[in-house]
Amino acid sequence: MKNKFLQYYPLSKKTKQKILKSGILIFDASSLLDLYTYTLSTIAKVLDILEKNKDRIWLPYQFAFEYHKNRLKNIEKQSKSYEKIIKELEEKLKKLDSLPCTHPFLDVERKAHFDFKKSFFKIKKQLDTYNNKNPIWFKKDFVMDKITKLYKNKIGDEFDETSLKKIIEEGQDRHNKDIPPGYSDKDKKENKFGDWIGWKQILEKGRETKESMIFITNDVKEDWWLLSRDKRIISPRPELIKEFRIKTGKYIIFYTMDRFLKTIDKFNTKAIQEIKEKNKYHESLNSDNIAMGNLSVELQTSNSSFPSALDDFYDGMVDSRPIEEGKIAEIPKIRLKEIKALFPSKVKKKMIKNLKSKKNKKNSI
Repeated sequence: MKNKFLQYYPLSKKTKQKILKSGILIFDASSLLDLYTYTLSTIAKVLDILEKNKDRIWLPYQFAFEYHKNRLKNIEKQSKSYEKIIKELEEKLKKLDSLPCTHPFLDVERKAHFDFKKSFFKIKKQLDTYNNKNPIWFKKDFVMDKITKLYKNKIGDEFDETSLKKIIEEGQDRHNKDIPPGYSDKDKKENKFGDWIGWKQILEKGRETKESMIFITNDVKEDWWLLSRDKRIISPRPELIKEFRIKTGKYIIFYTMDRFLKTIDKFNTKAIQEIKEKNKYHESLNSDNIAMGNLSVELQTSNSSFPSALDDFYDGMVDSRPIEEGKIAEIPKIRLKEIKALFPSKVKKKMIKNLKSKKNKKNSI
């Protein structure tokens, strides 16, 4: 049974280790472009991994083209993220300023209000400091310089016009039948066949070299991965595993960047966690609104001193003064609604738990 349905079975440990040691490494455009979103120390570690494996890296022409085409746009998007976060902070502060002082544990006009502003300004100052230290990629892009050097003579050829026309026709048919990869992009106005063209070049490279491959992508979409209902990765699409095996006679292993780095080497766990959190944050940037919870992710992955500032702010939401007998009142429903509207779920739970804890202490008096 396994021989006929190998796409649904994991590789043996021996086979997997052999591929990890000698298989061709293919990083797609998303994994290379995401380098611009990491801290300098993490960028250095990722480039070091590439350097150590430079003899077996290869890049399909399509993914190399997408890297060059989207590089400046990606850099600009990253630089603007600081402005968006600061704007979000200022809007939250204005909203807090406008709230009526109706709760006995939230002394907005005095200590608590002062603590809010102090924490906000502390976060803003830290953001400005980190932003100033961020590389000016438009002037000197050492990531591009390094990638250019590493991938010298390691880029696939472009399809000629006749071949490309046939491949696009095939891609349209696959889109219509929801055959991966690429059908998630079928409503795009441009580059709707980019994933399919890149995959086609991978298949041809595998058929040519007769080598197994390792494919690293941060493009977490259902036409590359089987996803759970909450959008978590279960496995690569079985159809892709099967297609690669049929066309090349070899195996292909799929990874996101953080999983690959964790598997390939004894990699810095802090850097891996940063990459995982960055991936979550960048998904949020696809929407027009940046929630306070995403702000927390961005700060924690950018600088180790940011969480303390956020903790100061969140802890300040509940008065920590000693409880005096007879001074506890019922928790107004309007205050809980305001908390739910303003803050992410993790913070809401903490704040509401603290408020309810005070209520329970009152009832026990």
